[in-house]
Amino acid sequence: MKFLLAGEGYNESWRDHIAELSNSNPVRDFVNIYGTADAAVLGHETPASIVIRRIIDTEDQRKNMFGEERLPSVLQYFPTFRYFEIAGKNELLFTASVGIPLVRYDIGDQGGVIPYSHARELASEYGNGSLEKLVQDHSDSGALWQLPFVYVFGRRDFTSVFYGANIYPENIKAALEDRDVRDKVTGKFTMFTDSDSEHNQRLTINVECTHEVKPSLRLKKILQAVIIDKLQELNTEYKVVFSSRGRKAKPTVRLFPKGDELFFKRGAGVKHKWTVKPDK
Repeated sequence: MKFLLAGEGYNESWRDHIAELSNSNPVRDFVNIYGTADAAVLGHETPASIVIRRIIDTEDQRKNMFGEERLPSVLQYFPTFRYFEIAGKNELLFTASVGIPLVRYDIGDQGGVIPYSHARELASEYGNGSLEKLVQDHSDSGALWQLPFVYVFGRRDFTSVFYGANIYPENIKAALEDRDVRDKVTGKFTMFTDSDSEHNQRLTINVECTHEVKPSLRLKKILQAVIIDKLQELNTEYKVVFSSRGRKAKPTVRLFPKGDELFFKRGAGVKHKWTVKPDK
């Protein structure tokens, strides 16, 4: 079984989980596409890009490379067809000769570019081996495209700010992929921040349950604990907030049945919105 994916990034733990369920190779049998309606495909995963992403998937390495704790999508691209540049603070721009030529076009994504030579250095430094050997070891294929890499964090407006800490969708996705809860939820959620009557900030996370699971107080408590643990593990800013504010920093978790009309209505849009406005 092979997987051709598009539209959203995902964690390597999710890739491993799906590979385990399908008896697939997580490096050889997955391709995630980075694209836009304006210019079709901009880049896509290759065994080399997946290997690079997996060997830098530790907190220290992410910070050293990207200045971020999040793990971006890592893909390769053909610079003669889609040319990437960086502007401002990690703002991705691309130039493409499409129906209407796009020049230094900004679609609101954050990220950067990794030259092929630098990717080989990363493989040697973090993977303790040549890029060619690592690809061969992980995918039974030594074929490499000597093309540059682009890494993508996604849209700049997909975060919730909670007591000054940026809460990223990737943090919550990782929590919902935990072994204790992943069979009980679909992986879809929405989140927002607002304030209570005493002006304390609240982080609310709405989670969609699977068809077989009914929302319950027990599951809500389990999810809250898993989310708090994962946020402290992956998000230093939240960890500081939690250590200083204690229970006030605990997110409010709300459970909804699959396809709920308020947040998870089927056919509501092509792309799911992770951050929403507070509901009253």
